[in-house]
Amino acid sequence: MNLILEAASKRAGRAAKRGDARAADAIELEYIKGNVSLFSRRADDVVPGACTRLCRGAGPNGETRLEWLLPDGKTVYSDMDANVLAEFEDDACRMLVGLNPGRTFELLEA
Repeated sequence: MNLILEAASKRAGRAAKRGDARAADAIELEYIKGNVSLFSRRADDVVPGACTRLCRGAGPNGETRLEWLLPDGKTVYSDMDANVLAEFEDDACRMLVGLNPGRTFELLEA
C-alpha cells in the first residue's frame, strides 16, 4: 500500500506543479476511495461509506475535510485521517447499529 500512496503522491505533486489543482485533488480522491476506510472513534469501528468529495479549506482553520456517503443515505464528514468528525458521530453510530441490530458495541466518548 505504501507504494500506491507514493505513486499517488508523485502524480498529485506533478499535477500541482503544473498548476492543475483539480487534477491533484482528483488523484488524491481516487487514492482515498480505493485505500482509505472511514473510522468512528466513538464506536471504535470502521464505518461503511464511500468518499465522495475532497473539501479543501472546509475546516474551521482551513483544514481539508472528506465527505462520505453512508449506506443509509446520510452524508458525514471526516478529517484527512478518515476519522468521523465529532458532530457526525451520532449519524455514523446510528448507521452501524442499523446495519447490525443484534450487535452490541461499547460506545467510547468522542
